[in-house]
Amino acid sequence: MSRKLLYPVLIATLLLALPIVTAQTDYYIQAKFRTNLRAAPSLDSRVVTTAEAGETLLVLGISDRWIKINRKPYDVWMAEWVAHTRVEASVSTQSEIDNCCFVDRQCANDHEWTAGYWAYQNNQCGPPVTPQITETTAIDSDTVESVDNCCQIGWLCQSDQEWRTGYIAFHTNQCEHYGIEIEGPDSFVAQLHRALDLIRDRSPYWYAYIIDGLTKVRYDPQASFSFVYSHSGVWHVPPSRVEHSFGDMTSIVGSLAHEACHVHRHLSGQGSYGLVEERACLEQQIAAVTAIFPTGSEGYLNWATDLLANIENPEYQWWH
Repeated sequence: MSRKLLYPVLIATLLLALPIVTAQTDYYIQAKFRTNLRAAPSLDSRVVTTAEAGETLLVLGISDRWIKINRKPYDVWMAEWVAHTRVEASVSTQSEIDNCCFVDRQCANDHEWTAGYWAYQNNQCGPPVTPQITETTAIDSDTVESVDNCCQIGWLCQSDQEWRTGYIAFHTNQCEHYGIEIEGPDSFVAQLHRALDLIRDRSPYWYAYIIDGLTKVRYDPQASFSFVYSHSGVWHVPPSRVEHSFGDMTSIVGSLAHEACHVHRHLSGQGSYGLVEERACLEQQIAAVTAIFPTGSEGYLNWATDLLANIENPEYQWWH
């Protein structure tokens, strides 16, 4: 082949290798879970950065089953099958409203959206306010309960086929508790499995949050207090903790959410030891119990809410 023909052929070959991006008007989506953003539209491509749950992302186009995202200073790719919500610049109709966050308040995190949902169910919304809707405002009321694939709650899925299998397994109740190991006496293991079953059935969102945070719950006879290794996701539970609170399913659920919170904060770079972190994880603990036990948990929630209200009092600071 002559040198004159070599360069046009090479350029044509490179162009054919590039992903074909469907042209469309830019719009925004909101990630529902912590999501990898890659350099190219492939699971084999390098992870450039991650989007946190609830983060709003600018979409530039679609290629096959991949979404091209502008995440300054990069253009990156997100798998289309990862749960997300398209953000519209319009207000939900009255029939779609089921949360006080659409009525009387601006909600910025999962705890506030969960509280807004239950406030609406109990007719506790305040007077309506004029919505301040922008393209970066989340308005999809089904954000919390959007998990529909085992790959979102513990399965390690690397290919489209595995994601399809995960989807079918979720809808036939075959996910089990992949991704989290429970180690200890039979009664301890059984009680944790019952708690995880309950969480999965009542709130896929909180199930994903816990499964994505904790890798193992270990009964630890050598431990004198409960602690979690944030870098590995292993929660060590001492016998005293089991005897004191593991007979109460509400307490187990709250503890799972609390310890998973420490891991999520570590992974997101927010991890710290002390008041700030414990307050944040106690708030997650309360939000999880409120969502999973809408009734019958008043005693536990009163205790936890009192603890949160007095958390700056050294007598309430359990982590010392």
